[in-house]
Amino acid sequence: MRKYILLTVCLLLIANLIVGVQLLRKTDAIQEIPTEDGAVTLVRPWFIDQALASEDRDARAIASIADEAGMAAYAKSPTAITLSRVTPLFTGGIEVQTSDYIIGLVPLTGYLAHWNVHVLVHKNGWVMAWYHKDWPAINILDTRAATFGTSTKLSLALTAVGGRIGQTLAPTYYDFAFPDATKLLMINKMRASGSTVRISLPASFLYYDKGLYADVETGYSTRAKIYVNSSSVYDYSCFSCPGTRYPDAPERFVDIDANLLTDRVNTVTFETTYTTEGYEFDIFIVYNDA
Repeated sequence: MRKYILLTVCLLLIANLIVGVQLLRKTDAIQEIPTEDGAVTLVRPWFIDQALASEDRDARAIASIADEAGMAAYAKSPTAITLSRVTPLFTGGIEVQTSDYIIGLVPLTGYLAHWNVHVLVHKNGWVMAWYHKDWPAINILDTRAATFGTSTKLSLALTAVGGRIGQTLAPTYYDFAFPDATKLLMINKMRASGSTVRISLPASFLYYDKGLYADVETGYSTRAKIYVNSSSVYDYSCFSCPGTRYPDAPERFVDIDANLLTDRVNTVTFETTYTTEGYEFDIFIVYNDA
């Protein structure tokens, strides 16, 4: 029998869940979606294993990525890459540079330096972007996107490289921190105070990382709370707020590993007051469904 993670979404007001398919908006119905509709398959980059097996001194820096990286996104350019064309991207600093590749930090437009992405560009066409293994997967979310969806900070870094070489680089993801993980599920964007999401996690799956992101719209006064199974996991207050949003503030990213439980229906409730804008959120789950 095929195994699924069932996501049961109850929309008490108006909520929009984007998991790679278009869902019908309903005010009094329950929508169930299987894992395959929204999960990204994680695939280990073989060129890292090639570097690990190599005795070439220049390959050591590439091999070391396997020890330091967490969630990563990579792609292969159909053409060779002239490194001088991408060097200007590494304004965050170059860590290693040889005649074959560059490893360094690439800033993202609109983001603080805290979110600079580690990037490898090899002249043979391989490009990979990653964050450190200590960073939960939820941190890759592109919080500056107009609509949460498949865009991540890592895919933005690949796009930046692609722009310099005139190629489209479609990301494949892998989590070096959890090499046995097979899927990344992204539950994207719901709005309206009082919205509730019900998530069932089968005990037969292995779960490695569960994270949540919340973004409250700007208002003069704002209060937002998120509960998982009636336990508070997020409580944000801002009174007489300035008219500036900080969607990439680290405190908006929450570890909910201990809160989302297996073999039961988990209830995630979102409340916001003092604003008519509602808020946006994401839940990322890294797991093995084998």
